[in-house]
Amino acid sequence: MITDTMHITSQVHDLEGIDNIDDIINKISSYNQEHINYYWLGIHSYQPIWNLQKKLHKLRINKKIGDSVLLLEHKHVYTLGKNADENHIL
Repeated sequence: MITDTMHITSQVHDLEGIDNIDDIINKISSYNQEHINYYWLGIHSYQPIWNLQKKLHKLRINKKIGDSVLLLEHKHVYTLGKNADENHIL
């Protein structure tokens, strides 16, 4: 039987308007690692945010940042399966 109690706290941070990925990483690295941190990033292009996620993943694995949730919108993208090509787009 599990009798331990977990105390989870969270914080929300507004990082909208910060467009440089390194600046976003520096901000995220500066926040308390004992919380689950939520970050509102605003609207960004897909590829820079994908690169950001890969960098944050490495930092999290190395315990340099705490648990993080990115909240954002990105411009429209088309995803194609591994056997698709651009001719499949209407």
